[in-house]
Amino acid sequence: METKAKQHWILDGDLNTKFFHRVANIGRKFGTIHSICVDGVSFNDNSSAKGVIFNFYNKLYHEDHPRKPFIEGIVYDSISDDDACDLLKKFSEEEV
Repeated sequence: METKAKQHWILDGDLNTKFFHRVANIGRKFGTIHSICVDGVSFNDNSSAKGVIFNFYNKLYHEDHPRKPFIEGIVYDSISDDDACDLLKKFSEEEV
């Protein structure tokens, strides 16, 4: 909202008037992406724009290597359910 609209809203409140609906809709209109250009190619419809944005972030955060190193022949032991529950418990005053 522009400053003048904020002043009107503070003084008059939101009375569901035509003015306040217009201000809200203008803000929504200018906050919308109508097209996106990636590598010189323009995408104008919603489905292709969503796909381009998804692929961009998917490529950005893709990992080629797993975080946990794998060494052949080594077996990782799992902890028991009781030990797993103990890891989730809150600390007591004595422990702190």
